[in-house]
Amino acid sequence: MEVPANSALAVNTRTKQEAERVEQLQLKQIVLNYEEREEKNQREELEQSLTSSGFKVSFQSGGRRPSQKGRRQGGGYVGRLKSSYT
Repeated sequence: MEVPANSALAVNTRTKQEAERVEQLQLKQIVLNYEEREEKNQREELEQSLTSSGFKVSFQSGGRRPSQKGRRQGGGYVGRLKSSYT
């Protein structure tokens, strides 16, 4: 069934689809922000734990966010850890 593009049904459908798309983008940003905070907290907890065990810790950043595919494996932080035992 064809519906004219300027009909109320077509306009309402497009408006609803756009609102859903915006909501999806907002939710995606919320999740990404949450994951970044969690990763930061995990790094800080690891650093505190290792420091209290006598390790000197420094995290090195690659300057860009890893891709989603390789970002997390097994629920842990994937990154570089440079340490020296003191």
